[in-house]
Amino acid sequence: MSIKVFADGSPLLASEINTNLMNQSVIVTTSARISMPAAVEGMTVYETDTDKLLTYISTTVGWQLPWNMPWGVVGVSTGTTAATALTTSAATISTLADVTWTAVANRRYRTTLYMPIISMSNASTLVGYITDGASAIKQQVNLTVGAGADGPINCVLYETVSSGSTTRRARGLVTAGTGTVTASATNPHFLMVEDIGPSAAPVA
Repeated sequence: MSIKVFADGSPLLASEINTNLMNQSVIVTTSARISMPAAVEGMTVYETDTDKLLTYISTTVGWQLPWNMPWGVVGVSTGTTAATALTTSAATISTLADVTWTAVANRRYRTTLYMPIISMSNASTLVGYITDGASAIKQQVNLTVGAGADGPINCVLYETVSSGSTTRRARGLVTAGTGTVTASATNPHFLMVEDIGPSAAPVA
């Protein structure tokens, strides 16, 4: 769409208002966007009830934050109490809920699993996993820890995923004995998913 240059004395047509003025301006509205015209690529709205500045990208992607910027945290689960002790069988961390979000194609996501203290009963390897909703491993980190010692888990996953509902889960195990996950309000463990920016152009 070209920028219209208006000349003195020229008539202002309805088509020019609808296209050149309306589509090239920031529209102030609510998230309901009632009675808005059919969106075109680049149309921008400011939602007064959410304070979001959104741009219409395509029929597939719809209204989103500016494409070439990171979109921030899309989901987080925090645990502030001790979790079920880890054993030699992989188990879901009981105080961390799955993080599920609606992924957008051609976006990069970072998932971080952080467990600050795991007290070990035996000299062992401590393993932390980030998995999908079916517990299939997406990323893992291994840490060798002595008996009676504490070990932290910091596991990070970078990925581009298909669009649609996506789940990430926290799991862990030890190779011998048990490992007790501890946490508090000032020292929580967490599972967090962030949108860190585009991996390619938006899907048309």
